[in-house]
Amino acid sequence: MSKPGKLASMIITTVSLILLSVFIFILAANEVLPFPAILICGLLTPAIVTCAGYSIYYQIELKTGKTVRTAIPLICLAAAVISGVIGYINYVNDHSFILRGLEAQLIWFLFSLPALVTAIVHFIAAYIQNHKELNKLKYDS
Repeated sequence: MSKPGKLASMIITTVSLILLSVFIFILAANEVLPFPAILICGLLTPAIVTCAGYSIYYQIELKTGKTVRTAIPLICLAAAVISGVIGYINYVNDHSFILRGLEAQLIWFLFSLPALVTAIVHFIAAYIQNHKELNKLKYDS
């Protein structure tokens, strides 16, 4: 995965933090989860997971001096798996008869699914970049 420039990285982080603040405001203003909050959370989760992936990617590159293209997709996949496990634990431990499993379904729908889609997109992008570099090295030799 090629890293974005510092400006692009700052823009991604700023936009995700702005979306996070809007999301928190909407949840505070409305006691029920409204449609705009669901839409913002669907956009916010991939942005935050990607920002976390890039920050860990930069740390790995800084320590080792090597480019690790699969770091960002693996971090996104780990976020999807962790939120899926948290949702499953919530589903198993839910003893409410009326809202049985609603919190778990919201966790799966709002966090796990967007993180999984983000991981798939980053894996595809990393594969395409690796394929291009291998072809370039193959034809340059």
